[in-house]
Amino acid sequence: MDERTQAEVAPLVGVGPVAAYLDVSPAQVYQACRDGLLPHVRLGRRIRFSPESIMEWVANGGAAHPGGWKKEV
Repeated sequence: MDERTQAEVAPLVGVGPVAAYLDVSPAQVYQACRDGLLPHVRLGRRIRFSPESIMEWVANGGAAHPGGWKKEV
């Protein structure tokens, strides 16, 4: 690692904790990632989230599809 030690690097979390924090289903979290709405990192086929980035995303009002619950095509 560069100059940061392992203790300074925040752990990434999976879909389950993010779904629980946002009070939505895991399927909705996956869909939001596919649509580019949630800040995430892909590690192969796995999706991981920085807890800080998710909390910041929520604090800034989150994101939604431009057309509301119906995506604009």
